[in-house]
Amino acid sequence: MKRLIPIVCAFFLLLPFAKAHSLVSQNSGLILNPVHFYSDSTFQSKTLGTLDEGTLVSIIHKTKYDYTDPSEDQKFFWYQVEDKNGKTGWVYGEAIATFVPGPQLPAPLQSLQGQSATFKDGFENSTIWFASINGRENLYEQDYMNPRYVEGYMVITNEKGISTYEHQFGDGITGSQKIEDFYFKDITGDQLPDFIIHRSLYDTELQLERRDFKVYAIQAGTMRKLFEEDMTLLMNGGTASPAQFKSVDIDPEFIRVEYVDFVDCKQYNMDNYTDNMDNFREYCMEYVVETFIWDKSKNMFTALNEKSTSEPCAKASVQLPQLQARPNVIPANSVHIQSADKLRIIKYCENSKKERFFYLKMPNGRRGYLPANQLSFGDSFHAELLNHYFKTGKTSNKATSFFTAGDFNQ
Repeated sequence: MKRLIPIVCAFFLLLPFAKAHSLVSQNSGLILNPVHFYSDSTFQSKTLGTLDEGTLVSIIHKTKYDYTDPSEDQKFFWYQVEDKNGKTGWVYGEAIATFVPGPQLPAPLQSLQGQSATFKDGFENSTIWFASINGRENLYEQDYMNPRYVEGYMVITNEKGISTYEHQFGDGITGSQKIEDFYFKDITGDQLPDFIIHRSLYDTELQLERRDFKVYAIQAGTMRKLFEEDMTLLMNGGTASPAQFKSVDIDPEFIRVEYVDFVDCKQYNMDNYTDNMDNFREYCMEYVVETFIWDKSKNMFTALNEKSTSEPCAKASVQLPQLQARPNVIPANSVHIQSADKLRIIKYCENSKKERFFYLKMPNGRRGYLPANQLSFGDSFHAELLNHYFKTGKTSNKATSFFTAGDFNQ
């Protein structure tokens, strides 16, 4: 089995970049929704017309203060802008994303801001840039108490001023979206770069971190999503899994997803006997591998084969533990587990005292229980995370990269 080795630094910017065309600058803004063009920075001023979605404008001025939107839920600045025809006017900030200076961007994006790249379908000479809507929530009378609101976008603009864009990062009262890894590489084999993005998403209400993985390409004049995977691992009831997140490994034209899943034993298909017990919280365990390959004829990633599932394997981490017939029940004819025994884990169970056990199968087929802190997982990306949890009862706080990249042509 291929061992996944975390890569700490993303390798974006391995393709040569030329100087970006002059349409995009630090004063650029992108209209995200059709918006009225006003003669002054107020909704009561004269309307000069409408700016369409996707219009590229130059920002001339920004008001000193932000102002409440019509719904009074949020506050945004007003921007005086100029369109490509030289017409000037004011637009309200909830509909315009403005150029973000490199140092203010998430670290994986900073070196890409304002760089040029070659795609196809009218985007042969394009600029990559990142823009954001910036405002504040309108919750308190004292403005300093109102949390900020940010919507961050990845934008591709061609030499004619036509843009395609996607929301990728942000921050607000309901949560945040953060880019963990960003690769700008050809993963589909068409000699044109794709966007490979790994994000973390935090839900404030649920106090839960999720992660996702997406691949985009410029096709038919728009940013098209080629692949998406929710990396979040949850147990029944929405409880966060000790394995935390799926790991994703990418190679040219291949995507490999690996994880240890905790499933309802009623839906477990690996073994027809799981020894269900009352008064225990139980999860059957599966080691899952999914492989996807780029299908040029379908213009998408498709599953190479059916999802592969097997029992997670572990070994004893203490000297000669005894196999138990039931949790904390050692029969007279119990056997000692040898350190070299490869144990197949069927389920994990926990009682009201937070005592944790594994129900397992030995190499000779004999089954029984063992305290969870007497086993050690190996040969899996998630082994360290699982070992930490089952020895301490706590999810690991160690920074772990769940996203790795294999060999790409330089």
